[in-house]
Amino acid sequence: MKKKLFVFVLLIVLCIMQTACSDDNKESSQEEAITNPSVERIISDNGEEKIDGYSIYSAEYQGEKYLLAVPDIYNESAPIGAEDYGKMASDNSGDSESATRKISEFGRSKIPAWADDNESGTGSILTWYKFAFPDFIMETYTDDFKQLVIEGLRVQNGKDISQSDVEYLYFNLYEDFYNNDNRLKIEVYGTYASTGEKEKYCEKYIDESGDYFIDSKRIMAEKGYSALEYTVAFDKDFDNEFAFCATGFKLIIENEEQYAAWKNENIQRFIE
Repeated sequence: MKKKLFVFVLLIVLCIMQTACSDDNKESSQEEAITNPSVERIISDNGEEKIDGYSIYSAEYQGEKYLLAVPDIYNESAPIGAEDYGKMASDNSGDSESATRKISEFGRSKIPAWADDNESGTGSILTWYKFAFPDFIMETYTDDFKQLVIEGLRVQNGKDISQSDVEYLYFNLYEDFYNNDNRLKIEVYGTYASTGEKEKYCEKYIDESGDYFIDSKRIMAEKGYSALEYTVAFDKDFDNEFAFCATGFKLIIENEEQYAAWKNENIQRFIE
């Protein structure tokens, strides 16, 4: 009897150990996938094809179909991703309408209490999403297309923000997925009303997804600029595995006192 009891207890202990090891392996696999996109992840099925840590989307541009591979990871600080813009171009009308609505609702939710609801968020100044494709996608395209993809990701995007009191910028860098230490370089340029001379006002490096702001109206008034613009560029070159998303629009101040207090609380998010 004692021998049977011992064997039974031993089996329970072994089962517990096996379960614990299994959980450790699962967590290890998920962590490794986040820092190394080439590792296959444990995938849950939500309708899209999933390969090697990516969700694969089919989209269409100027009548030509193509595939997008987007990191299969959700970042609470970056709820809008490049896949949402990809779905807007999808040949599936349901996906397109859903993505359009999601992006629109996201934009409206980002208008602060101090801003004029009727003037802010309209005429979006920046909508920018870019992809570089992992090998299993790139190999389906011609060499000319591959070169076009990589060159397109290096282009600086200059945007005029002279009509903004405050410029709102949102970036999704997928930093929880890619382990390449790449950053965005944001540069702000002003043009003097008196001479027409253009100068760099400031620059800031960004390596974290989230909301950022430029105090456009104050900068123009203090410096005597007649025009203000900014550029967005990657800090350094990268390989063909990358996805990135940005959006932005003007904010018009309705309550100056409320804005001043809010800015003081969020000063670390200002590009200056």
